[in-house]
Amino acid sequence: MCPLRVHKWNDIGEREKEHMWSAVTDVFSNENMEVYKEHTFKHMKELWGNWRSDLLRNNVTNKNITLKAAYNANPPTGLDKAEWKWLIR
Repeated sequence: MCPLRVHKWNDIGEREKEHMWSAVTDVFSNENMEVYKEHTFKHMKELWGNWRSDLLRNNVTNKNITLKAAYNANPPTGLDKAEWKWLIR
C-alpha cells in the first residue's frame, strides 16, 4: 500500500497518497470523509514510521547483527531481497 522505497514520509508523492486515501474510503463510509483525511494521513505517517523502526529493531538490533550481515541475510517476511537491501543500505 505505502511505497517502500522512500526515506521519508514527505517523499511519498501525491499520487501514492491519493491511492492510500482511496483504499481507506473503499472500506470506510461517512458523509464527511474529507474531514478525516488530514488526521488519517497523520496516523498513516505514524504507522509507517513505526513499521520501519520495527523492521530494523526486529531484524537487526534484536538479533545483534550488523547492518552488513542483515543486508546479506534473508529479508523479513513480506519483503523481497531487493526491497530489504534498499531499506537498510
